[in-house]
Amino acid sequence: MNFQIKSQFVLWLAYILLFATCQETEVFNGPDKTGTISSLAKPTKTIGNGNRVFITANTEWLRDTTYYINGEVIVRGATLTIQDGTLIRGMKDPTPNDLDILNSVLIIDTDAQIYAQGTPSNPIVFTSDQPPGARNPGDWGGVMILGPDVINQGTEQTEGIVNPLTYGGSGDARPSGSGVIEYVRIEFPATILQDGNETNGLTLAGVSGNTTLNHIQVSRSDDDGFQFFGGSVNAQFILSWQSRDDDFDTELGHTGVIQYAISRRKNAFVSTESNGIESDNDGTGSMAVPETNTLFSNITFIGPGELEGDGNEIDLTPPGVFNVGALIRRNSAASLFNSIITAWPCGINLRDIPTAANYLLPPNPLKLEGISTGLPRGGGTNVCVQNVGGSIENVILSQFITVGNNDIVTATPTCNVACIVDMQDIAFATGKTTSSGTNPAGTPDFRLVSGSPKLANAVLLPPDAIGRGLMQESFRGAFDTTLGGWNFNSGWLEFDPQNALYH
Repeated sequence: MNFQIKSQFVLWLAYILLFATCQETEVFNGPDKTGTISSLAKPTKTIGNGNRVFITANTEWLRDTTYYINGEVIVRGATLTIQDGTLIRGMKDPTPNDLDILNSVLIIDTDAQIYAQGTPSNPIVFTSDQPPGARNPGDWGGVMILGPDVINQGTEQTEGIVNPLTYGGSGDARPSGSGVIEYVRIEFPATILQDGNETNGLTLAGVSGNTTLNHIQVSRSDDDGFQFFGGSVNAQFILSWQSRDDDFDTELGHTGVIQYAISRRKNAFVSTESNGIESDNDGTGSMAVPETNTLFSNITFIGPGELEGDGNEIDLTPPGVFNVGALIRRNSAASLFNSIITAWPCGINLRDIPTAANYLLPPNPLKLEGISTGLPRGGGTNVCVQNVGGSIENVILSQFITVGNNDIVTATPTCNVACIVDMQDIAFATGKTTSSGTNPAGTPDFRLVSGSPKLANAVLLPPDAIGRGLMQESFRGAFDTTLGGWNFNSGWLEFDPQNALYH
């Protein structure tokens, strides 16, 4: 009898010790964000050794393992599949300016594919390896997808990595292109080797329209949120949250469409010239073809408004660096439809004569239609035109006002930069989102207010834009009064990544 009791006691004690060693050492917020719960620890796996490594066989990353990317991890000639709910941490380089240890980045090469398919309630998260409160933009290099699709330089080399890789080509015949990325967050990314030589949150270089991109949030990027170098890839339901430089950057002949997108800036986090959109044909403004002709529609651009206030006024701290809601320059023919730009010092900038010609002269490949611009009452300009001469500037301003059903409104003491474009004041707030389906105070709300004229005054899209994949909506901006296809409260978004507690 004593032997049986002792045996049972030993088994019980072993169970307790095993359970204790399997507990997560940190706790994370419960579903209601008020309490804490413990979690069974996941095993970890480090990919890379601080230098450059290749994944050359089909590989699957599992949700029950936390992965650490250490250095440049390049998928080449293989497929990387990532299960929904998987957590991937980019390891911070303790000496980021040396070349002995390369900044952590995940690269999908031109002959490889990625299938990162999260779900609304179980997203895939790429984030910093630093603990809550210690994460910073640029902790790691982000995600880079290289494809063989057409760019207007023939081929080009990547930015932001010490030994560049080549992308671009004659097209991508693969039925699913470079793969699928959906319901994915990318936090604290981007490597800046020098000005103009950086990685971004999500870099898409020579990626084809056969690739699927939707429901992607890039947060606190040290450079651009989303960068499109050529190719024909499309994207829907993408959010650039407090990026340092540009939110959506297109160049080198990008010909895809981007619809239902949000950008939101942080007033004290900015590069030397930050924009919602920045679009070039190429760095020299050449006539290279295909010409950059990104079609943007149903975008909500919120500039450096008060983050903790009511959106009453914008905060341009530091001065002179927050630039334009949409900067189109260097012979780009990117177009913008049915969108809202507010709390930027300037709404749209056509910066040079070739770009102005794309807007003014038939067949007018650059179109600006159905745009609502909200200017701060402290001053601002709806269309900033530079380097074109006064007479052309006047023609541009006249066309913007008279063609395309665009409107410009300036904030007043009784109607702030949210009010004038019929948005909720809480669009300017910050806070934590939850996975419980609620929308607590402090969570941004980008919907239009009930009764807004912008719910029904969208312009009709040109037939060629419909043919290229844009959806005709009745409203302007990324939302009407509903959450639409965003699945906004399902748990896949995070608006306080600095303090998020991941297991």
